[in-house]
Amino acid sequence: MKSKATRDRAETGGWSNWPIWAGCGMVALSGWRTVSHASFWLDLAAGRQIVQHGIPRIEPFTVAAADQPWISPSWLHHVLLYGIWQLGGAPLATLFHVAAVVLAFCLLVPVARRYASAHAIGGALLLAAWLIFARYDVGPELIALLPAAAFLRVLAQPGSRRWMPIIWLLPLQVGWANLHNSFLWGPLLTLLFV
Repeated sequence: MKSKATRDRAETGGWSNWPIWAGCGMVALSGWRTVSHASFWLDLAAGRQIVQHGIPRIEPFTVAAADQPWISPSWLHHVLLYGIWQLGGAPLATLFHVAAVVLAFCLLVPVARRYASAHAIGGALLLAAWLIFARYDVGPELIALLPAAAFLRVLAQPGSRRWMPIIWLLPLQVGWANLHNSFLWGPLLTLLFV
């Protein structure tokens, strides 16, 4: 028996997914902008500090917090951002973050396809692009969407071996814990699916 997606492609000649592609395009276009917020430069300086001297134990950037412990749950993002900046500057950093957001939404499309039509998913992507537009700044929050989407994608897979995805998600959880402080969503999502 053919799946709904296969039947849709056969009936419309493969054009049934155009609303999804248009929605993903709007998500990408809404994120393409100049780097204009101060936290970007702090993230970049932190990445340079970590690459050149290791993770600092004492706050190296502000006078107000001098001699205080430096705690950054996003240290891995700082290092990634600094490496990307070294390769291509602000345009590549922006492109990397936009690609991460679009990939996160694309990971969720097969899950949504089980419950909604291509038009509904395309509309949801347009709404998501509009809602995240104000917060679509280069930063660890955008990269954190990727592991969250990967968790949902893996956990939503039907199958009899429910424990197998959890083993696969453990390394992803470790990476997420070093990217952004939203990593607690990983265990919460796992509990919800179990």
